[in-house]
Amino acid sequence: MGLFDWLRHRDVRRVAGDPQISGRTSDQWMAYIQSEVAGVCVRAGWAHQVRRNWAVRERPVRQSRVEDLEWKLLPDGAESADPQGWEGRYFVLRFDRTGGKFVLLHDNYQGGDDLSWDFTTSTEFPAPVGPGPGLPAPGWLEARLSLLTQRFDPNQYSYT
Repeated sequence: MGLFDWLRHRDVRRVAGDPQISGRTSDQWMAYIQSEVAGVCVRAGWAHQVRRNWAVRERPVRQSRVEDLEWKLLPDGAESADPQGWEGRYFVLRFDRTGGKFVLLHDNYQGGDDLSWDFTTSTEFPAPVGPGPGLPAPGWLEARLSLLTQRFDPNQYSYT
């Protein structure tokens, strides 16, 4: 079963009651984040993708949680090779549920043997914590992503 099939057909009961995400399941967070990212990308005319973080690629897909995933926001549409040797231009959104925050990677130009691989530029912002368990309001994450993607440039990574 591929990642996208798993995202659509995941057994919610397996993660129900996880206290680290304010009483919501990983599936509910995934659906919320996916919807908000899609909203930003549709309004901007961009594409988006979901992928597993490189650090968890050894873990079976079925054991993945929301914090194992990353959402790529692709300003140029579908990811494709650039004639100047760049793999593509994109923002990367991560959700750190233990820290209760979102992390947007941006303005990273990394490739070759350059020192740029030693640095990562990102913006962190807290996930709202209300008086009871719940997800942020619809549009909350979308508004912040829209603002940040207008303020900063996307990442560029080279093949070499």
